[in-house]
Amino acid sequence: WWNAYSSNGTVIGNIVYVNYGTNEDFELIKKKNITLTNKIVLIRYGGIFRGDKVFNAEKFGAIGVILFSDPIDYVLGNSVLFIFLFYLI
Repeated sequence: WWNAYSSNGTVIGNIVYVNYGTNEDFELIKKKNITLTNKIVLIRYGGIFRGDKVFNAEKFGAIGVILFSDPIDYVLGNSVLFIFLFYLI
């Protein structure tokens, strides 16, 4: 997925999961002595504006961001996962 106004380039780094990418999520990672310098952060959509997620990632030293939709956010009714919904068949 491509986001407008993102920089071109290639980065290489380890991936660190940062939940919704809120300031509190990043502070929790920092409190656990996990450094984000030169890391790529994996962040769920939702919670806050996606631009703020990228801003927070940059503020804490990450070199890249991968935003993803968590399947659990798209389960309807008795569906086990979103892959069983009619518009994805």
